[in-house]
Amino acid sequence: MSKNKGLTLLANHCTDSIKKVHLFVCIKRQCDGTQQRRKLMHMRSVLLIGNGINLSFSDEKIKVDTLLMGDKNPYKQRVDIPENVYVPFPLKVVIQTRDQVGELMKKTTEDLWGKVRKETDQYFFYKKLLELPCDDILTTNYGFELEEVAHDKEEITDSRINAITEYLPGRNRNKAESSLFLYTYQSAGDKYDRKRIWHIHGHAKNPSSMVIGHGYYGRLLYKIIDYVKDNGDRYRWGKKELPEIRSWIDTFLFGNVYMLGFSCDFAEMDLWWLLDHKKNGQYGVNAGKVFFYEPNQPGNWIKYEMLRSYGVEVCDLGMQIKEDNKNTNNSAISEANNKTYKEFYYAAVESIREKMAKD
Repeated sequence: MSKNKGLTLLANHCTDSIKKVHLFVCIKRQCDGTQQRRKLMHMRSVLLIGNGINLSFSDEKIKVDTLLMGDKNPYKQRVDIPENVYVPFPLKVVIQTRDQVGELMKKTTEDLWGKVRKETDQYFFYKKLLELPCDDILTTNYGFELEEVAHDKEEITDSRINAITEYLPGRNRNKAESSLFLYTYQSAGDKYDRKRIWHIHGHAKNPSSMVIGHGYYGRLLYKIIDYVKDNGDRYRWGKKELPEIRSWIDTFLFGNVYMLGFSCDFAEMDLWWLLDHKKNGQYGVNAGKVFFYEPNQPGNWIKYEMLRSYGVEVCDLGMQIKEDNKNTNNSAISEANNKTYKEFYYAAVESIREKMAKD
């Protein structure tokens, strides 16, 4: 074989190899793109929980309004508010602290950390929540009950919280995260598929992050509206694909949200605004559904109608809470209702599990 012919064959062989590599790269890119589109089109399952679970399952039933009238509140005023007069909690906090909400939080932060003892009903129920096939867990609780169970710790330390705290890239992240956690979450670890736990109203490790008083809710709502406004074009560019998750706000707007142990009081102005925007945002994509789980309470019918107006499915699972219409603090009624709540929560978890499996 001549030298020139050998070089020609070698050149042809190299050309064929390059073509094969190029073809492989193109196919891989196409597959990766398809997988990414499928991932974006996957409807995220989002669990949102509140303090109702702790009130039913914990022996240490920590209520913020109880702390307001305790010894650690040096500003407390004995304001007797009649039972039939509704005062939104964020305003009640202002009254009972003489508008010194931040100072009270610094004094009571340790009481709100939350401690889940192993082998208790509370411990096993939180395990059930962590085992749900969801992508994200949003919590309005200031304590670390979920993190303690996820990482098998009865009391979680500052260093451990720092170790499991992660961030998503976001506009003005450093500025926003000093007081409001729009992009900050705690990881549930490998055992629970690294679920993201978002303390959407702040947590007790950082008192300045805790959303309690009226002004704090207003500031959070302002930040939410500002975030949605800044990301409006990104939401629309997606067309039929769901936007990339950059904040807990995205998970709420573009996921199937399951509310449990959260009363959705009318004072929760941030979440009511998001419910409205989720329904009426008009971004050209399926924004997902919202399921609100609560045993029926006839006195809450206005709230249920409001939720339905925003397209929320109210799920009472055929259970109802007895009402003490005479405000006698009847212990028998309270005990019966607590039992109903526990039964309801167990049934709700199974209902949520079935729905999430179809997301």
